[in-house]
Amino acid sequence: LYVLDEASIETHGFDPLFTDDTNHPAHHELWLPAMMSRVTRMYERDKNHPCIIMWSLGNEAGYGVAHDAMAAWLRRKDPSRPVHYEVGFRTTYVADGRLLHNNRPLLLRGVNRHEWHERWGKVCDVEHRRQDILLMKAANFNAVRCSHYPNDSTWYQLCNYYGLYVLDEANIETHGFDPLFTDDTNHPAHHELWLPAMMSRVTRMYERDKNHPCIIMWSLGNEAGYGVAHDAMAAWLRRKDPSRPVHYE
Repeated sequence: LYVLDEASIETHGFDPLFTDDTNHPAHHELWLPAMMSRVTRMYERDKNHPCIIMWSLGNEAGYGVAHDAMAAWLRRKDPSRPVHYEVGFRTTYVADGRLLHNNRPLLLRGVNRHEWHERWGKVCDVEHRRQDILLMKAANFNAVRCSHYPNDSTWYQLCNYYGLYVLDEANIETHGFDPLFTDDTNHPAHHELWLPAMMSRVTRMYERDKNHPCIIMWSLGNEAGYGVAHDAMAAWLRRKDPSRPVHYE
């Protein structure tokens, strides 16, 4: 078996809601010796195992100057093996009526997906999510909409790895307020009292998921009428993240 050997570095507890990457130790000189120690000890212990084909700098630890230092040290000590750390860069926008991804036209062949297991209901494990992705790709889909709520974080990690474009959707659906579509003003989106709750669902989705490069678009929810709350949520998202379009049906 080929092995990716990973340093014991995972610091997501310093920024559990993904609101400030600079909270991670990787940004602070005080933590550099401890992080370097974990990488150097991994290397010195395991370097002679031929099964190891790649070194990893850890997982969910933000990205800071410590990663540059650790990567440089590993490359200097072992130029025969690449150094791995998950990070992605992309930009998506609409221009002249076309959806562009990294400045190239993108045609989406997408499908809605619920977090659902045929035996366990709403409890899905990682392997089930992986099989969903493989089925989608076998059917020539290249995009998926998280209908109608943000999914488990492992879903986005798998989409990053296997290559699916994702429309991440806020957990907002209020068609029960106007089931017969007779009076749109019944929806919470029209009423100031509901604005904090609706804004909270959008902001939490964004802050948790913003660093996943597979996400190319944000959605304000599904079947929730149309009111001033949608304008506020869309404006907030566009101000925070001009690199992704905002969607709402």
